[in-house]
Amino acid sequence: MSEQLTVLDEMAPFVKIISEAEDLYMPSGPPMSPITASYFTCWAFFDVCVGAAEETIGTTILEVGARFGMNKDLLRLVQLMQRSRMGVYLSDGIEGNLVALRELVTDAVCRAIVPAGYGGRKGELWLARVLPPPGIPGGGEHVVFTTPYILLQPGLSEWMAYWSRVLPQGLRRHASTPTSAT
Repeated sequence: MSEQLTVLDEMAPFVKIISEAEDLYMPSGPPMSPITASYFTCWAFFDVCVGAAEETIGTTILEVGARFGMNKDLLRLVQLMQRSRMGVYLSDGIEGNLVALRELVTDAVCRAIVPAGYGGRKGELWLARVLPPPGIPGGGEHVVFTTPYILLQPGLSEWMAYWSRVLPQGLRRHASTPTSAT
C-alpha cells in the first residue's frame, strides 16, 4: 500500500526525503551499508514526518485504509508499527525465551520476543525498534522488530550523559543511571 500511495503527487514530500536518504545510506546491510533494509523501511514508513500535522506514511495508511475498509487486524498491526520507535535499550538478560530490555530514556522494562534469534548478553546496549504488545489475549510480549544493533561505543555512562544533556527537563529524571545498570 505504501508503494501505491507514494506515486500520488500529494506524497512527493515523503518521496523526496526517502529518496535522498536512500541515495546517501544505500540501505541493504553490510558490506555496502550498516543500515539494514528493515531498519530503513521502518524509518521511511513510520518515522519520516512531513507537514504541519507531522504525518507519516503509516498515519496516511491508517487514514486511507480505515476509509476504504481495510481489515481491522491489518490496521491494528499498522497502528502498532506507527506507535513503535527506535530506542536505546540495556539488556537485563534472557528470561525464558524472552529478552528483558530496559529503555534508557524512560527506564521502562519490556520483555520481548526477538524474531532475529539474537538473545544477546546481559549489559549489552541495543539500538532496536520495539513494538508494543499487540493487545490480544495471551499477547503481552513486546517484539524487537528490527535486528538489534549492538552499541559498543559509546558506553552506558556516555549515553546517559547524552540523554541528560539533550532531553527536555521533564524527561531528564529518566535519564539518570538505570536501576539495573551492569
